[in-house]
Amino acid sequence: MITQKTFDQLFVNSHNIVIGVSGGLDSMVLMHSLAKFKTAAKTWRVVYVDHQLNPDSQSWGNFVEREAARLGFDQQTIRVEVTGNNLEFAARSARYQALCGLGADTIVLAHHLNDRIETFFMKLMRGSGIKGLKGMTTTTACWLDPAIQVIRPLLNQTREQLESYALINHIEHITDPSNASNRFDRNWIRNVMWPLVQSRYAIADININKSIDLLGETFELTRELAQLDWRSAEITRNSLDLKIIKTWSQIRIKNLILHIFDHYNITSFSTGQIEHFSRELLTTGPDARNEIRVESLTLHKVGNKLMLSWENG
Repeated sequence: MITQKTFDQLFVNSHNIVIGVSGGLDSMVLMHSLAKFKTAAKTWRVVYVDHQLNPDSQSWGNFVEREAARLGFDQQTIRVEVTGNNLEFAARSARYQALCGLGADTIVLAHHLNDRIETFFMKLMRGSGIKGLKGMTTTTACWLDPAIQVIRPLLNQTREQLESYALINHIEHITDPSNASNRFDRNWIRNVMWPLVQSRYAIADININKSIDLLGETFELTRELAQLDWRSAEITRNSLDLKIIKTWSQIRIKNLILHIFDHYNITSFSTGQIEHFSRELLTTGPDARNEIRVESLTLHKVGNKLMLSWENG
């Protein structure tokens, strides 16, 4: 499941490590696998985030704490409030906020290959771009706090492999009854759509995972191009040369703007905003004042310069 070599490679730069454990099959397999390799040289803590959405959630936390203690982990339960129309998103946000607030440099999660595929389809239905479609990677910066590393050691393992590992190693786990409710998008993909896909295409998981990897490579290429473009057009830290930018295609300008937003961790923009602003940069004269403002960052045209400014100065 996890080898010593993989463990050493993944956690070489980690010191204060939090393992998110829900009590389900995936996270219990993760916890048991990590217990084989953890050493006292690093700080390890198992954390159960109680979303308080099920009357049994407290007993699930007690179960996780007992199993974590038996395996030699420090353990902790954090209760969070989950509100809003989109419970999936609200629960995810509350969970990450709880885990990111513990002072750890690394958060370990039990996402596996089937989770990656489900996320891909969810993003596909929402019209996501390459960044969204490439989905989860084994190691990445946390979306909520880029200073924290997120590691997913099981990402290349299928759900069937985890089930087999749990059976062989007699790993107990909890089954959340909400997993059977197809009113949640992820559950519908898992319970309805995916079995149909697999009945038609036996190795769909392998091939889709391969395609996701290729999308990841494509995304890295777009980032490299944007970094080169940023350097070539940069006048100062806060200004870019519009005369250079205007020699590019609109697609290339959009790619640069997306990269700037990504660099400054700006997320609440729409594709339409980027489309409109990049077109304006190409078509309007130097006297026009065009801008795009998202969160604390504003990109605005001043003469032949594209300026970056922040609300906090």
